[in-house]
Amino acid sequence: MRIDEGSFVRCEHATALVKGEEVRAVIGDFVEGTVPEGHDKGIIESILPRTRAFVRKDPTERALPQVLAANFDRVFVAQPLSDVNVRRLERELVLAYETGAAVTVVLTKADLAESDAEVASVRDRVRALAGPDVQTVVVSADDPSSVEAVRALVPPNTTAVLIGKSGVGKSSLINMLVGHELQETTPVRDRDGKGRHTTVSREMVAIPGGGFIMDMPGVRGLGLWEADAGIGAAFADIEEAAERGTIIQYLLSDAGQIAVWLALRKHLTAGKALYFSHGFGITYKERTGIVPPADVDVILIAPKGSGTSLRRMFLEGRGLNSSFAVFQDATGHAFERVVALGIGVGSGYLFETDFKREVYSDLTGERGTLMGAIQGIFAAQYDTLRANGHTPSEAFNETVEELTQSLMPLVSENGMDWMYANCSTTAQRGALDWWKRFRDATKPVFEELYREVAAGNEAQRSIDLNSKPDYREKLDEELRQMRESEMWQTGAVVRKLRPENN
Repeated sequence: MRIDEGSFVRCEHATALVKGEEVRAVIGDFVEGTVPEGHDKGIIESILPRTRAFVRKDPTERALPQVLAANFDRVFVAQPLSDVNVRRLERELVLAYETGAAVTVVLTKADLAESDAEVASVRDRVRALAGPDVQTVVVSADDPSSVEAVRALVPPNTTAVLIGKSGVGKSSLINMLVGHELQETTPVRDRDGKGRHTTVSREMVAIPGGGFIMDMPGVRGLGLWEADAGIGAAFADIEEAAERGTIIQYLLSDAGQIAVWLALRKHLTAGKALYFSHGFGITYKERTGIVPPADVDVILIAPKGSGTSLRRMFLEGRGLNSSFAVFQDATGHAFERVVALGIGVGSGYLFETDFKREVYSDLTGERGTLMGAIQGIFAAQYDTLRANGHTPSEAFNETVEELTQSLMPLVSENGMDWMYANCSTTAQRGALDWWKRFRDATKPVFEELYREVAAGNEAQRSIDLNSKPDYREKLDEELRQMRESEMWQTGAVVRKLRPENN
């Protein structure tokens, strides 16, 4: 702050609200203030204009920007070399580019890598993602000299900001730069195993022989806030491809399509084709903001299976059934384009639909028999068998293994009746007696599900949840809980016992 003699003081810690305002001085700000007589603490009167700011969307539900740091020359993005989170790194790079500062990726914990080849491979992969304008530095606790590459990027009279998720090695990096244990950390929490090496304060650290580094607690959520410039820089390869291409295959996730749309749209010039594999973005355009120009073809090829299955079956010389649709025919050749592309991507059979019907049926199917219902039924039957004294292996084999390894292939070959005809008479009788009861019990759930899809509620849930900055972390936790359940732990053992694995 500026004190009585007219000098200014820079914020070296996160501070309180500015007097009379709803703004907060952040680390790196230059502020003006007063020190009341008889007091040893000052009052911030105003914040001087910022040259740069690191801004994210407020991690709460509020649609507001949150400034984390100000007035710096470089952004260091820290990721652990042995466990690089590519999706998070993309988001970090977008926000870093948006600041206008120089950007460097620091790969920490290289000492945990299994080999020099792994270090080189990860470094090359990150360099390819970050682009030629971003320097990538590798730091190892076993090699104190490795930190000198970081020090060289923070010369005297410059300031850098260090960002990264908790536990990526930011504090260790700071301690290596200053030559002693400086940063306060917290121990691992018993309840969730998190918190190790977690910086508990925001502060500016003087680097011996260099400038300053702003260190802060791990930043978990990284929602984008008006990051058009950052998106353009981070996804320059996408923009270049869109500029040069005549058929733009928009194969990002639904949330990814929303994030990149503004950067892509400007390259959709007259006569091009915009290709989707899912009708979501177009059908719910009022929610996604994806409204293509009127002078481009808009087409859809939707393989009826995962990308993994599509690739596998393509390599096997088979094909995966796909639906196709034309939403907009600007050139008069959209139909020819979409059919040719459907064949080209490996479709075994093409059936016509429209964008709305595709997304309605797809969302219902994913949440129903294809994924949601089958997991629910698996869990219900497995738990019932276990509660009645059956062993984990018996419960899993009778619930999952027999279905996936024996019965479903028969259904795939010739239909449900053919599978019934090739089962024991007791299985036939039981199935025929019980299938209608299961239909009647579940049909109300499916009817409710379809209503939610048609009303756009499921789409909005997907947009809201998948766009949250901590979506990936929460998804990983949900998948971990499923993976570590007794049923699927048993499944992992049973799969190892299959003849082809022995």
